[in-house]
Amino acid sequence: MTAYREGRTAPAPSIGQRFESALQGVLPHESRMLAMLVALAAVIGVLIWQFTDYIPLTAMVVPLVLANLVLGPVQLPWFVVLTLLILAVLVPQQPEITKRTAVTVVILFGLGFIILLASFRRSRLGVAGLQGESMLVDLRDRILRRGGIPELPDNWYVGSELRSAGGTPSPATSW
Repeated sequence: MTAYREGRTAPAPSIGQRFESALQGVLPHESRMLAMLVALAAVIGVLIWQFTDYIPLTAMVVPLVLANLVLGPVQLPWFVVLTLLILAVLVPQQPEITKRTAVTVVILFGLGFIILLASFRRSRLGVAGLQGESMLVDLRDRILRRGGIPELPDNWYVGSELRSAGGTPSPATSW
């Protein structure tokens, strides 16, 4: 316990804080997201395998899209490969492989390929995952804070405008 002034002691950490601290020592935040997504993909895979009449193969889109949103450039390609491997294992378990099933598999593999391409592009640009987006928002806020125009003489006129690169709309240009 940490001593406060006047001899008082700090309150003991809550169970949630202790659990979070212990979990942080075992798995960093990024790895926790990966672990949750792997568990989700495995659960969906088992459900598709056990209930082939009720749960379609397209349910594997959910972990793919979530991973595309939250995983970074190092983990995302491996997760996509794992998810497509689970899908490849599930296809022969289907009671009947029709043309519709084959097209579904081709579409899911195409979606995985598109996610991989987008991931490689974002990582090359340095804006992969949610951290990249928060970095851009932080950069925009810094520019807005520090990009002021100093006092000018009375007969001078100046204007200021903030535009995003390539003309794409951004939250900064909406003010």
